[in-house]
Amino acid sequence: MHQTWTGKSKGSTAGHKFFFYFLKYAGLRFCYFLLYPVVFFYFIVSPEKRNSYRFFRYRLNFSRTKSIVSVYRNFYALGESLIDKLALFSGLGKGFTYQHDGEEHFIAEREKKEGGILISAHIGNWQIAGQLFKKYTLKYSILMHQGEKAQLQKFMNRVEKERDFKVIEVKSETDPGILLEMKDIMEKKEWLVMHADRFMGDAKVFSLEFLGQQARFPAGPFIIASRLAKKVVFAFTVKIKWNQYLFIALPPIEINENDRRSNASAVALQLANEFVKSMEEIVKKYPFQWFNFYDFWAEH
Repeated sequence: MHQTWTGKSKGSTAGHKFFFYFLKYAGLRFCYFLLYPVVFFYFIVSPEKRNSYRFFRYRLNFSRTKSIVSVYRNFYALGESLIDKLALFSGLGKGFTYQHDGEEHFIAEREKKEGGILISAHIGNWQIAGQLFKKYTLKYSILMHQGEKAQLQKFMNRVEKERDFKVIEVKSETDPGILLEMKDIMEKKEWLVMHADRFMGDAKVFSLEFLGQQARFPAGPFIIASRLAKKVVFAFTVKIKWNQYLFIALPPIEINENDRRSNASAVALQLANEFVKSMEEIVKKYPFQWFNFYDFWAEH
C-alpha cells in the first residue's frame, strides 16, 4: 500500500509515444476513444484501484457499485489529463478553450507586478494554469519533483515546444540552492507555482482534517510561502467539457510582515488550513479529477 507519493507521473514511455502518434495524425477525440480499452485494462490489473475505491467509498460515502464505477471514471479522467498535457506541451492543443473564475486577481497583478506564490493540487490539469500566466505576460516558475524515468523525460523534452516557464527540480526540501533560487524569484516579483497535496518520504507534514478524517499534507509549500511570499493564491484547474477547462483562482491572501516575523510557523499552519478547506470544496465538486493513488489518510 502506497503511503507516500513516489514522485513519478503515470504513463509509460511507450504509452506516451503511442498516443502522441495518434494525437498528431488522428486528433484529440480519437485518442479519447482509444483510452477506453487502455483504461479498462489498467482498471483490471492496477493495485492502485484499491486506494481510489476507498476514497469514493469511505471518504465520499458512495455505494459499492457507484464507487467501482467512479474508480473507472477516475482512471479515465487521468488518461484524458495525460493526453491533454501531451497535446499542450507538443503544441497540438490548439482546440482547447478556457474559462476563468477569479481572473480579476491576475488582471490586477498585471498592473501591480508584485509576484507571489500560487499553490495548487493534482486536480484536473494544472498545466492549463500556464495559459493564464501567458495571457497576462506573467513570469512564473514551477517547483516540482522530476521523478520521471530518463527515457520518458527524454521523449517529453523532444516533443515539447518552447517552454514559457522554468522548472525548479526538487531533490531535497533543505537544498540551499533551491531556497536561494526561490528567494530570487520573489525578489524579481515573479510567480512561483507549487503543489500541496503530495509529499515524498520523510518530508515534514501537517496533519489536517480533510473529508472527515486527519490526512497528511506537505508542510513545505506553506512554510516557503510564510517565509518568502507577500501574496499567496490558491488555484485549481478542472475540465468542464471535452475541450474546455475552468481555471479557478481564489482571492489572494496577503501575508502581514509583522506576523511573518513574529510567528512564521503559525502563518504556515493557517495557510495550510485555508488551502485544505478550499481543496476539499473542489474535490467534492470534481471528485473524478483528483488524481490521488496512494493511501492519503495513512497514519504512518
